[in-house]
Amino acid sequence: MSPSARSGARRAPFDIPLFLRRLYLQPAALWLLLAALAGPASRAAVTALGAACTGPLRDGADSAALIVYVMLAPALGAAAGYLAFARRRLNGAHRWVGDLSLALVFAVSGVNAALLAFQAASRWSALAPGLAAVRTACWPGR
Repeated sequence: MSPSARSGARRAPFDIPLFLRRLYLQPAALWLLLAALAGPASRAAVTALGAACTGPLRDGADSAALIVYVMLAPALGAAAGYLAFARRRLNGAHRWVGDLSLALVFAVSGVNAALLAFQAASRWSALAPGLAAVRTACWPGR
């Protein structure tokens, strides 16, 4: 028997309707929202940085920025939002789900980033000239 069963105390049941009403506070939901916004945000970042290129070179700059935004921004944004605003607004069981969800977000993002970094490092000799050409064309003089 567990100690709580011996003392007669019962744990409150998991409140599914309340959980669904507060789903927007869960880090996985914020992670998915930020991942959906990564495409427009990465294109806006390339424009804000003053990229002067067009055509395939602009597409390459947008793709490179998208990789960074998809790997970093959703996970860091979800963690910041959850830890700064949402965690204290959740009760015990819902907070535990949020903590577990945040760990899952970090695990998925970390594995994806590690695999991408390994693949880029193993093919760097082929990637470096193309990235240098995009940088030179899009940001001349830097």
